[in-house]
Formats: sequence, structure tokens, C-alpha cells
Amino acid sequence: MELYTYSKCPNDASSTRKEIKMSRQYPSLPIPAVAAVIFQGHSVLLAKRASEPSKGQWSLPGGIIEVGETHKAALKREIREETGLE
Repeated sequence: MELYTYSKCPNDASSTRKEIKMSRQYPSLPIPAVAAVIFQGHSVLLAKRASEPSKGQWSLPGGIIEVGETHKAALKREIREETGLE
């Protein structure tokens, strides 16, 4: 998987994308992420992963926090993207 960092231009607030390639198994930097545990009665919502890593495996809905995003905003975005729930 390819990870990216973003730096903001102070003059016009445009962003420049810089690519960082690192292993998800042994990353050289921490990868901040969120995951949701959503209950309905005695059941827990799981999502089947559509892409790597672990494509085809079941997991909690979640993912990497984007630069500048709060953990709460990231969790809401990931739940919406992966399940369609608001």
C-alpha cells in the first residue's frame, strides 16, 4: 500500500501531495487509524475488505486518519464509506 503526506501552502492553501512508500506490516512511521465496533442487539457489524491489505477478509469498519482530520471525523467518514451508515 502507498501512503501519502500532504503539506499546505501558506499563501493559497493549496496542497501538494508527496508520496511515501512504506510497508504496512513493518511501517517506519506510525500509521494513525480508527475502527468502529457497531452493535445491533448481540451482533457486531463487520465489513469484507475490498482491497489490500487483507483483501477478502472480514474486519471492523475503519481506516487511516487523513492529515488534519480529527479521529471522530475520520471514524464518521470511514463508517460512511465502508457501510453507507450515517
